[in-house]
Amino acid sequence: MYRKGDPHGVKQQIGRFGAGITDPRIRELNDWADTEIARLAREVSREPTESLQNRRRRKIFLSVGIGAAAILSALLVWFFKSSGGPSALALSSSEIVFHIEAGATETVSQTIQLQGGSAGQAWSSSATSEWLSAAPPGGTALASIVVSVNPAHLEPGSHSGTLVFTGRDTPSKSSLNVRVIVDRKREQRKKIEITQAPPGGKRQTTAVKPPPADAKPRVEQTPPAPQPVIPVVTTPIAPSPGEQPKTLPPVVDCHAASYRGVSDGDLKWIGGSLDPNGVLVLRVPNETVAGGRVSGRPLPGCDVDIKIDINEVEIVEKPSLENHFRLIKLRNKSAGPISNIELHWHVK
Repeated sequence: MYRKGDPHGVKQQIGRFGAGITDPRIRELNDWADTEIARLAREVSREPTESLQNRRRRKIFLSVGIGAAAILSALLVWFFKSSGGPSALALSSSEIVFHIEAGATETVSQTIQLQGGSAGQAWSSSATSEWLSAAPPGGTALASIVVSVNPAHLEPGSHSGTLVFTGRDTPSKSSLNVRVIVDRKREQRKKIEITQAPPGGKRQTTAVKPPPADAKPRVEQTPPAPQPVIPVVTTPIAPSPGEQPKTLPPVVDCHAASYRGVSDGDLKWIGGSLDPNGVLVLRVPNETVAGGRVSGRPLPGCDVDIKIDINEVEIVEKPSLENHFRLIKLRNKSAGPISNIELHWHVK
């Protein structure tokens, strides 16, 4: 039994000899059996505690793994949404203004750009007023949008409307405020023709402006004796000479090694009023023309390409050698006034 490592069997055999055994070898076997039995009992009592601790460790490791997987999944979802998802819509301008004369029936338009949003993102538009519309009313970003106003039923005064652009894939919205100022018609005073017969018998006609509405009546005094009728002759007043040509800076070689200027820039005219068929001359920034302020980068003095942001304006005179490449003339070809113009120039 000793050789087999069975302490219980050894203990059972020693018990058969009785309690009065004095043989040292048997006592040694008895002591060995007691020691082994005690050791086995300690191992058996310790095993459930270790198993419980191992199970707790496994549960802790499993919980940590599940939490890490959930965090990683959330981070991946956020990354894909932020990188590949559609972005918010944005417009090139938040407000545009139309100046229209009362009685006009022709639709007037301005163009804006839908700059925000991802390429191919679907959008739609809606208007708060019947006289306001957008073309196209919907589509995909990025896009050029023509904002139109029908003034046929608008009374003189100020009118406001809003175009709302909504993304179909995201809840983003962008609004454009549209203001329409309908001006009253300017009354033209009628001319009164007075025909007088001079002594020579030759009739002469003189155009006389009517008196103001608030003018006091004149009291005619009877002359002491009749006087011959003297013909009223008016001499036309020559128109005042126009603005003398300004001294223009010299022409610049924009491709020379010594040129230190820029190769492109923007020139803006803001806050003015350019009537239909009116001509606007833009020269240098910080200049007031037709009630509007000119800002941006001046023309460099060499041959440039010009690009205008709206279709209602055409170029009458481009920068050329005759004007030292320092000015540009624009004409309003639309049916209504224009208050803002922006152009971009680039050195050829």
